[in-house]
Amino acid sequence: MKQLTLLSFLGLLLMGACTKSKSPTPTPSGPGTTTSSPYYFDFTVGSAVHNINTNFPQYMVLLGMEGLGGYEVSNMTTTIPSVGLGFRWWNKDTVRESDVMSLVGRTIYFDDTAINVQINYDSTLAMYREWYSVDTSDHDFYVKVNSITFLKNDTTLSTPVRVYEITGSCSAIIRDQTAAVLTGQFDFLIAGNITK
Repeated sequence: MKQLTLLSFLGLLLMGACTKSKSPTPTPSGPGTTTSSPYYFDFTVGSAVHNINTNFPQYMVLLGMEGLGGYEVSNMTTTIPSVGLGFRWWNKDTVRESDVMSLVGRTIYFDDTAINVQINYDSTLAMYREWYSVDTSDHDFYVKVNSITFLKNDTTLSTPVRVYEITGSCSAIIRDQTAAVLTGQFDFLIAGNITK
């Protein structure tokens, strides 16, 4: 009887060893994975490190017909800190989708005369504390666009815009009352009144 009990126990043990056990769900790591949002803007300003990754798009509506852009915000209630990226075509009254897609694979410098690129950083709700990128001829500072994908047409802001997902990296001198360097990488949403 002891042998039968021992054999039964060994059989159950072997069956348990052969069945697939559920492996634990891996913990996400890397840029933009601390929440369920696929979008992020990970950057440093001086010694401050920010990993902003909410699924709460904020479009740059002030760019008008000749530009597109967006902000990545920290959360839906305070939106601070936030970081924004915008492109403006100086010599165009209307920006076409072909103009937007021509950014893919390009590095745009802050002294470009055809496309003006702008980075904004807002760290606090205090007045006059929004930082803006400085136009410089130093090509250590840039915005590199890896990819742009059209996502949808949107009328959330009462103005029809085309929304794109943009990925890339950047380095910029930014200034409010003082100057600092912002460096980062991003995958988030930008929008504009783009003609197809």
